[in-house]
Amino acid sequence: MILTGVLPAITAREKEFAVLQEKTGFIRAITTSFTNKSFTILLIAYLVIIGGVFSAGNLPLYINIFYVCGGDRVMAAAILGMSGSMMAMMSYVSLPLITWISVRTSKRFAMIAGLLLAAAGIGSTWWTMTPKWPYLQLVSTFIAGLGLQGCWLMVSSMTADVCDEEELLTGLRREGVYGAVLTFVMKAAIAASAILAGAVLALSGYNTESANTVGQIDPVVITKMRWLLIAVNTAPLLSAAVMFLFYPITRARAEQTQRILASRRQPPQNSVNDF
Repeated sequence: MILTGVLPAITAREKEFAVLQEKTGFIRAITTSFTNKSFTILLIAYLVIIGGVFSAGNLPLYINIFYVCGGDRVMAAAILGMSGSMMAMMSYVSLPLITWISVRTSKRFAMIAGLLLAAAGIGSTWWTMTPKWPYLQLVSTFIAGLGLQGCWLMVSSMTADVCDEEELLTGLRREGVYGAVLTFVMKAAIAASAILAGAVLALSGYNTESANTVGQIDPVVITKMRWLLIAVNTAPLLSAAVMFLFYPITRARAEQTQRILASRRQPPQNSVNDF
């Protein structure tokens, strides 16, 4: 992480035209960000995705303990550990895949494809989280991770397009403000999801007293947990995919914006009259 994480700090340099621009007040910068239609759609979709992904809380743990592993908490913890590791490793597969899709189609299409792939992976847990083959659920993790991990890349990349359009309209580069707003929303969504996770668990009818006996839990509660795990995750992912259908920055529009900005940044050519 250290070796790969420091590469952007070493190789990336802020362009001079951005460094020398006039500073904008904090309140004005924030309010202006929310008037940008493209950024507003991106922000709301990002909030929905994070809220959905994290609101499932510990449902996978309870389902594994009391359904898949028959009360074996150690085995359930091991499976979840493998699942988490696989999700992290999928970044190295998902990022080039989503990048390949976005280059050949558009970022919007790549984001939608990633969200649909993630929803399909999570939806498949109805069949893969089974006592017969406990480790089969890792296939679902593979599919979900393949789509979901690349979505985080697309969010940042699409924010860069928003910043280009901002410069086109106002002449200012405001990556810092947009990045700060996205980070704040991410942290706020994760914090809210921690509260919602408890509500989702309670909605399933889970009772700590009845679960104290190893392997004993109402099958109706297990079924509710399985349905909630799928619904709470897939509904926001599919909703976000629909939102991105209305995301206005297409590939052609982004390329046109970049061409105009590049022409603006070119130094003026000396005319014959200058000599």
